[in-house]
Amino acid sequence: MDSFENAHNASVPPPRDLFLASLERCAAQETFLEDFYLALLESSDEIKDKFRHTDFETQHRMLLNSLRLVSGAVHGDVSALSELRQLAESHDRYHVGVPPRLYEHWRDAMLRTAAKYDPQWDMRLRDAWHATLGYVIRHMAAHY
Repeated sequence: MDSFENAHNASVPPPRDLFLASLERCAAQETFLEDFYLALLESSDEIKDKFRHTDFETQHRMLLNSLRLVSGAVHGDVSALSELRQLAESHDRYHVGVPPRLYEHWRDAMLRTAAKYDPQWDMRLRDAWHATLGYVIRHMAAHY
């Protein structure tokens, strides 16, 4: 059993399920990803520069797909892990070049935005998002 499975009792859904349900509630609202990117870009001039030539319509779809994928990777799904590895490679120092220190801005902006958009937001959801996004950050940083 991993720490995600140990972190709950039988009456509480596992963090993966909490994260996915919350993500879908957020994603159902049209401006969720737009607001996330506004928060992210406002957090750092370096981040803003990384996105200067970005097609945000495409970026929104890719991020949502990646977030859905992450929950599988957290639990060892081989296909999801492979896709996460490819994502990490595309963001490494030889490609997009996102240094690990910038991922905390990403997580903070995502947590603030999810809290704003999910009407069921509470500490359990915050912890599920924090743990899931933390897994991504550790993975991305390890492959930088």
